[in-house]
Amino acid sequence: MRQLELVAPFRFEMQTVPAPEAGAGNAVLDIAYTGICGSDLHAYRGKHPNVHPPIVLGHEMVGIVRSVGPGADTALVGRRVVVEPGLPCGECPRCREGRGHICDSLRVVGCVGWQGSMAEQLEVPARNLIPLPDGLGLREGATVEPVAVAVHAMGRVTDIRGPVLVVGAGPIGVMVTQTARAVGATRVAVSDPRAERRQAALAFGADAAIDPTRGDMRAAVREALGPDGPQVIFDCVGIARSVADAIRCARKGSRIVIVGVPEDPVPVDIAAIQDWELELVGTLMYQRRDFEAAIAYLARGSVRTEGFVTDVVELEAAPAAFERLATDPGAAMKILVKGPAA
Repeated sequence: MRQLELVAPFRFEMQTVPAPEAGAGNAVLDIAYTGICGSDLHAYRGKHPNVHPPIVLGHEMVGIVRSVGPGADTALVGRRVVVEPGLPCGECPRCREGRGHICDSLRVVGCVGWQGSMAEQLEVPARNLIPLPDGLGLREGATVEPVAVAVHAMGRVTDIRGPVLVVGAGPIGVMVTQTARAVGATRVAVSDPRAERRQAALAFGADAAIDPTRGDMRAAVREALGPDGPQVIFDCVGIARSVADAIRCARKGSRIVIVGVPEDPVPVDIAAIQDWELELVGTLMYQRRDFEAAIAYLARGSVRTEGFVTDVVELEAAPAAFERLATDPGAAMKILVKGPAA
């Protein structure tokens, strides 16, 4: 089979390797689609804090089960499935607390310790497979992972029943926008310096789209959300400017959730955090229940995917897609890499 390996920053190699065989408890998938994620781009540029070449990327995946190994459920064969890519150890204190997504020795398919889905086939633990309901197509299945990121981010907030600010209108930003509305946000404003991304945010349900490079952003946010400002802010970028904007636009006593993966160290205005009693919290990945909730949101239409996938490319064209996104991150919303099961 063919697989596309990132062998060094900015350099892929197409390889022909033996097709995988399902080991005990595992399954082999024929890959249908793999989404190119922002964290994949960080790894491509050599800027991801945890993902380093050589590696086969790809953790936003959907496929069809070809075979299962001893101990795995044979009823999975032929099913359309998504893969929850987190592989916790099950033994560390975090795992015993039920927080395996922040396992002390976490492996992640396509990121750390396990090859990813930018290949024709992939072997994964069968326990990580989640079948798709009949109403969801394979392309929609490829969007489950980014929706699960947004669902887990919502879980980092006790309650959302007021106005929300989303910083960044990329793929995760528009999913956070929709998911915030689904869990009860009264109004959602989104900020992004790119006009096409602001238009996308509005198309995906934002009440207002703000250019953070023009005028007084704090005033613009309050005009959009009301004089008290946002109850919660989700930073879906993770750079110095976005974090500073989030803190500047916060109301006293509010919570800022850092969703975006930073490529570089980010300075933080600790004085504002202290004096305004702000809560600055992180969110990492997801758990299985977040995947299941994401599938439910998609199945009932609470989160829409029309217009989210803007490009589909063959496996051999994926390096050019990465180069395009690295040069112009706003060139596409979501690019899928097509596999043989599509």
